Amino acid sequence: MKKTVKTGTATASGTARARRPTQAERSQATRERVIAAAIALLHKEGYSGATTLAIRREADVSMGALQHQFPTKAELMAAVQERLAGDRFAQFERASRSATTPLERIDRMLDVAGALIGTPLFAASMEIQLARRADKELDEAVTRVLEPFKEGFRALMRDVVVGFDRETALKVAQLQLLGASMIRGLTIDVVTGGEPAAARAAFALWRDI
Repeated sequence: MKKTVKTGTATASGTARARRPTQAERSQATRERVIAAAIALLHKEGYSGATTLAIRREADVSMGALQHQFPTKAELMAAVQERLAGDRFAQFERASRSATTPLERIDRMLDVAGALIGTPLFAASMEIQLARRADKELDEAVTRVLEPFKEGFRALMRDVVVGFDRETALKVAQLQLLGASMIRGLTIDVVTGGEPAAARAAFALWRDI
């Protein structure tokens, strides 16, 4: 007589069960879906097209779940900008810390800057920045979340110019401003139909100069 062999992972109750996500984990997952949906819509439709209704549909969450995470659109967009600024800062910080000389540090940070041109994440961030001009609530919310990153970027730039004379340090600061303006302008060109390869080539030319 054959015996039946049962397979599976045993538990204390004798039944294999997958651990159910906690309320906090479900809430975080909802938050991540909403932020990802907002970024996608900001890139595809611009700020005006990234309405709370459109974001809710893109994220496939209820309006109640969205408003529980972000009571207002301004708070949602500030959270998106905080995420995007944090990601950028981490990239620049890694690039800066991995260099051993000032010129190498500048070179590696330029690598990061050039890689941002035309990307959905950078385009989404620009949409929020531009919308701040006409939305006081958004401006206040974004100002609050970006303040720590501003100081972080200032610290990185101070590290870049350590050992330079005053005149050279000023030129580096001016070039940093020009570089930031360059990637913003080229990103606008790409998201409005320009060729990404042409934008990258233009940045490479400016970098060589």
